Amino acid sequence: MEGQYLFWTLHLSNPRLTVSFQKPTSNVSRSDRQVVAKSVIDSVLSHFNGSTGSIDRLAIDQSAHFLSSVVLYDTITSGSTNKAAVKSIFDMSTFFRGWGIAAMHAHRAYGDMSFLQIAMSTWNSLNSFSIASGDADAGRHPLKDISILPSCKGETSTGGVFWTRGPQSTVVNGETVCAFMALSAYLFEATTDTKYYDAASLSAQFIKAHLYNGTIILDSIDLSNCSSSEVAITHNSGFFIEGLSVFANYTGSDDSDWATFLSGLMGTTITFPGWTGSNGIITEASDADTSTSSFIQSLKGIFIRGLYTAWEQSAPDSDAVKLIEAFVLVQVFDPWSFKLTDSKYNALLDLASAPGLNEFSPSWPGPPVSQHLPWGQAAAIDVLNAAIDMAPSAQSQATTLIPPSTAPTIPPFTTPSGAPISKAKNTFKIVGPVFTVIALVGTALISTYIFHKRKHWRRTDAGAESPSTQLSTFNDEGPIPGVHPFMSPGIGKAPYFDKVLVTPPTSNDMTAGAASGSAVINESRDGLASSNPPVPVLSMALSMELHPELGTGGTPPPRADRTNHGHSTIAILLERLNQELARLPPRRDNSNQASEAEEPPEYNEAV
Repeated sequence: MEGQYLFWTLHLSNPRLTVSFQKPTSNVSRSDRQVVAKSVIDSVLSHFNGSTGSIDRLAIDQSAHFLSSVVLYDTITSGSTNKAAVKSIFDMSTFFRGWGIAAMHAHRAYGDMSFLQIAMSTWNSLNSFSIASGDADAGRHPLKDISILPSCKGETSTGGVFWTRGPQSTVVNGETVCAFMALSAYLFEATTDTKYYDAASLSAQFIKAHLYNGTIILDSIDLSNCSSSEVAITHNSGFFIEGLSVFANYTGSDDSDWATFLSGLMGTTITFPGWTGSNGIITEASDADTSTSSFIQSLKGIFIRGLYTAWEQSAPDSDAVKLIEAFVLVQVFDPWSFKLTDSKYNALLDLASAPGLNEFSPSWPGPPVSQHLPWGQAAAIDVLNAAIDMAPSAQSQATTLIPPSTAPTIPPFTTPSGAPISKAKNTFKIVGPVFTVIALVGTALISTYIFHKRKHWRRTDAGAESPSTQLSTFNDEGPIPGVHPFMSPGIGKAPYFDKVLVTPPTSNDMTAGAASGSAVINESRDGLASSNPPVPVLSMALSMELHPELGTGGTPPPRADRTNHGHSTIAILLERLNQELARLPPRRDNSNQASEAEEPPEYNEAV
């Protein structure tokens, strides 16, 4: 029933953590949602440069993420509308040949073996920088000049994947090893070759042992001294959730523990206050300058895509499906302006877009934008894709509320004829969380209090969370050819931003029981070179040739050890959502007679 709100309670593997989540529902049709997503895709593809084979105004990493999203649109809609465009980009550009995960999505969508070959070639390059058991035991890697520790805190270094090609760099970072794990899982799904299974398994074990802090996936660990970062960025968890969803689904009962772990990981990452605001909307990079593009603005889309993959791999009535739908729809429907009598498809559209336009700000909490920002469009498409597949059944009545915006004309592509690719949805049940539907009565005052207290905390802690240690860069000799799941062998030909790390603090600065060290990622123009820059290849490097107006802005990503000041994650995440329950009109009985004295209604399931 349109406009109902559902309050789900998620009991995670930690029984002390309970998450109340408000789920807005709408009967906006699948076709209407599809119109919005397609207009966004077309607006970005209009920047395709046929002479270079690149997407102008998008950095390399953003382009790769966007290509995955374009392909997933075709998968979700059981079509091949964008196949010709995607293939042209892969065929014409040296930048995109090494993008393994994007190629895997294309192979899965279109059944084209050329995409599978690209993915396998990328995996081969990546695998040469992975740490085999023999490397870990010996404390040496054949491509590194310095030794690595065989283990950290009793856990083997086997399964890690180095971030950069530099012979002096021993850092393994989340975007690399998590993406490699996901690529390995997809390749095992496609080929059943056990070498991909082994790689996915070892990397998953490494991630859980060294980068998982009990809540999220951290950014990196240096295997020369076991120091790890405390930076919190969504894409690390997003890649791992995506890969683990595929891995747990296709490896059988022997990996049931991974499914249970995945359930808990989804719950804790969704509710992590470092990137999920008090209204349930992702806040990552919301304070950056939206008029210029930066790599961090697109990362939340990877997180949503990972959750969508888990949703797709789960049984339709499972708890995981309910949780993910609730979270995704909060990104899509602004819970504060949503009205019981209003079926608007209000998504990002209320907070991040001007009324009547399909132009989205990369800052999802707003303010809205009215101009065309390709990086905002690229960040939004994963949410819009997921919303298509989570639409109500075809029998639901719906009204078209957002007319298709006039999208720029995209370069002509010849779409091959043939039957559309059908999408087969798996029904593996991801276990772990258990939902109960409840009515929360009397929470409005408490939620309001916590909300105002949280704003006070943000003001008083802003300075405390800023890094003060001296910045240092990795001195690498250039990118690993084809090593990044989203980057190509040719990327070293252009100048790039370094990924800058803060020097790890002393042991006195560490949180008790936490992994040592702290690192915060910033974007810097320091170290730019015209030929062979000291670029950490797996660093979300930004191409100044593709996007010369790239700039920086905003504060560094939050630390993973930020505290909740004595309040639970539940209250911090959802206090404002709970306010809305108190504002709902009283329940009406079957005869439509108002029961003015009743408390807000309790719904058992969406209608």
